[in-house]
Amino acid sequence: MFTERDGQLYCDRVPLARVAAEIGTPTYVYSLRALREGYRAYAQALAPLPHVVCYSVKANGTLAILRAFAREGSGFDIVSGGELFRVVRAGGDPRRVVFAGLGKTRDEMAQALAAGIAYPFFAQLVSPELAALLMALSSLSVTMNTLRMRWYIPPIRRVGARRAVPL
Repeated sequence: MFTERDGQLYCDRVPLARVAAEIGTPTYVYSLRALREGYRAYAQALAPLPHVVCYSVKANGTLAILRAFAREGSGFDIVSGGELFRVVRAGGDPRRVVFAGLGKTRDEMAQALAAGIAYPFFAQLVSPELAALLMALSSLSVTMNTLRMRWYIPPIRRVGARRAVPL
């Protein structure tokens, strides 16, 4: 979290003047504590329901941030093979990845399936109406530029009826 103390700005108890002196400016500083707390708030609120909280990689694909969310157990919302590469490199579980959006190449689709992505949404394979919906959802994630929730059908087979909550 960002705080001010004695006229100095801190992020997670680290003085930002020291960061600027050691790394230089401009630089980006993120609060790992704030990211974790945000993720945990979503996960705890949905705890009674089958769910996966997915971080939108297009919001910020920095490996350190992706690694932090992966360690929390987050899923990821991706739209390209490059984003899939970053998620896997950061330790994300492909079985907790939603691959949505338009314009996938055959190679990207093959890469996603080979990685074991549980929820590949390839707009080329669906109706124009659903493709438009997926594109609108993809645009919404850019606009929100924050943590996003995606509902899914858990991959574990259970006895009895299962239902999916629409995206």
